[in-house]
Amino acid sequence: MRVFMNNICSFLKIGEILLSQKEISPVQLNEALKLQHDDNKKLGEILIEKEFITEIVLLRALSEQLKIGMVDLDNFYVNADATKLISENTARRTCSIPLKVWEDKILIAINDPLNIFYIEDIEVETGRKAEIVIALKSQIIEAIEKYMGRRSAEKAAEDFDKESSLVVEETEEAENILSIANSPVVRLIDS
Repeated sequence: MRVFMNNICSFLKIGEILLSQKEISPVQLNEALKLQHDDNKKLGEILIEKEFITEIVLLRALSEQLKIGMVDLDNFYVNADATKLISENTARRTCSIPLKVWEDKILIAINDPLNIFYIEDIEVETGRKAEIVIALKSQIIEAIEKYMGRRSAEKAAEDFDKESSLVVEETEEAENILSIANSPVVRLIDS
């Protein structure tokens, strides 16, 4: 992870890559750079908001810039066991989804591969070294719903069942206490 982040300085800037790919014009880049200076947003985010590029164009450029893979989650097998290694909350906060586990590593699809804090959070939570690929935010959110949303619903149903059984047990216990209190022997002693 450290080597990956230390090498970022040697990469071309995202704007230069998009220019070389003829995805944006120099005028569009300058406009976005001015907005970035004023808004303190990421350049890619601004280019998408201005509709100069699409998210997929940005991800391709990031993939080239960072020398990391890009996955289409609509056509990628997600190992359900891998998704159990991070909480749904972490997945949503980091906009990531675990895809595969092997040895001491975990393959993670993430929308923001430059956020080292997110990657470190995932490594700490899973106890594994994260290998990163990038994916569309919409696909990651859909995968979180598919693999983790169901898990949350199942847990909520399980918690409800536990709570219901506790209420039934407490009700039965209360009824037993009442029946003992109303028994002839207790009434005789109380009188």
